[in-house]
Amino acid sequence: MKHALFTSILALSLQTTAISNTIAHPQHEVTLHGDLRLISKNKLTETRPLEGYKISETFYGIGMPEGLNQEVIVLGGKTYIGKFSNLKYKAHKTDNLNLVFFASAHIPKWQKVIIPKDIKTFSAFQTYLANTAKTKGLDTKKGFMFRLEAEMESLKWFIVSGMGNLKPSALKSFLRQRILGGLESRKIEALGTYSEKLRGVASAPSTPMHMHFITIDEGKFFVGHIDNDFLIKSNATLYLPITP
Repeated sequence: MKHALFTSILALSLQTTAISNTIAHPQHEVTLHGDLRLISKNKLTETRPLEGYKISETFYGIGMPEGLNQEVIVLGGKTYIGKFSNLKYKAHKTDNLNLVFFASAHIPKWQKVIIPKDIKTFSAFQTYLANTAKTKGLDTKKGFMFRLEAEMESLKWFIVSGMGNLKPSALKSFLRQRILGGLESRKIEALGTYSEKLRGVASAPSTPMHMHFITIDEGKFFVGHIDNDFLIKSNATLYLPITP
């Protein structure tokens, strides 16, 4: 009971109402299930089924399922996962997941912003995103979801692969288990959260952003977590929620 209360306090506006066994979101507001700090205690285990959310074409989310061995992204109500099984990569659509970490929102309308050509790196994009969001009336402290479409010159990714043997600590074991890699000259669509208040809770401690992506060109389909490093090549577009 104490853990459930603690998680609710830390959540991004967890003011949800259960209706017919679904979780209803206020429009645009981000709902957070789970707390990434619990990984260090091997306690990120409380599950919530994907089917319990109100899935529609306005539904977006990123997260991880139980086992912490897949990267999850939901775009317009369509759910994709990326994972490694016996060192072989697999990516596909699904609708059956039990989530232990999941940031999501219902966003009926997006506003399109063409990103200036001099915005290339992850850090430059992070600064640009925060400044642009403020001009559009979004709360960068409380948090919001965003989308990015771009052709990437390069991109570093990782796929979570469980907790490992928990030695010398749960967090170090989790980080060691991840499978890391990179992509070059690929077109992607990324979905992310930005929250200055929940840095370390909804994202890594080093950044207020948490981003997952899918590839959208003719190469091998790929789903993964952006490892806080990319270089934009061209044709970058930012999409922000249109607030009521």
